[in-house]
Amino acid sequence: MTGSGSVCMLLCVLLWSTSGLFIKYIDWHPMVISGMRSGIALLFMLLVNGKSMFRFSYSAESAKTGTVLLLAAAGASAATKILYVTANKLTSPANAILLHHSAPVWAALLGWFLIGEKLKKRQWAALALICAGLPLLFINGLKRGSVAGDGVALAAGVCFGAGMVFLRMNRKGSPALCLFLSHCVPFALGIPFILGRPPVFTPVSVGAILFLGLVQVGIASVLYAYSIKRLRAVDAVFIDQLEPVLNPIWVFAATGEIPAPLSIAGGVIIIIAVLMSQRLLSLRPSKKL
Repeated sequence: MTGSGSVCMLLCVLLWSTSGLFIKYIDWHPMVISGMRSGIALLFMLLVNGKSMFRFSYSAESAKTGTVLLLAAAGASAATKILYVTANKLTSPANAILLHHSAPVWAALLGWFLIGEKLKKRQWAALALICAGLPLLFINGLKRGSVAGDGVALAAGVCFGAGMVFLRMNRKGSPALCLFLSHCVPFALGIPFILGRPPVFTPVSVGAILFLGLVQVGIASVLYAYSIKRLRAVDAVFIDQLEPVLNPIWVFAATGEIPAPLSIAGGVIIIIAVLMSQRLLSLRPSKKL
């Protein structure tokens, strides 16, 4: 996995994967957590990016298309956040994560259809491995969830894959501004919940929400904005599949909870798939010397 884009995307996923651990330390309504996390991230992005978020390289002819893509990517990203939080309320967390991580399928199909970024044979093989590994990773937590909850989780996966493709299509624009706008929506929707169900602040909850806003979302958004300008959408979403593998590792480090053998097997399969997708692992010897 070479190149600054791949490295930044990997670091981004590493930060994203900490959400499950730190959310466990906050006993607030999910929409309160989502709103406050996005609000802190908005302030962080304003301080880090400032006016640079509003600088584009559009030509006069492409300005309208670029604006449409910017709004589409921001909308898809915001929808992903809201749908994922909603899915966790309507179905089991394992179902929500599994269906959310159907994103590579949608990114591959939309990337192929909209911008001609076709998958190579090794990437189709990697995609097949991911589809096989994800159910194993969550098999102990999978339940017969509600049709509505599972449908919402699947929609979150579609929106996540679409958002990456739209960002890639708009790489001459400002991915940072797109991500900034996407955080405005959860923040705005969270305000009524924050006012209606005021959170109880404790040292642990304050520390956890600050980490989520500044690091897990804030710094990750900066890394994501950088990487998506340099990676194909499908490559970025392949790297993102490491997130559900890293999540239980953080939990193990904090609580000592050991994943089930089948979950470990699923994680190994996904790691192999990501390595294949990034040309770090081949199923056959290279012909080049």
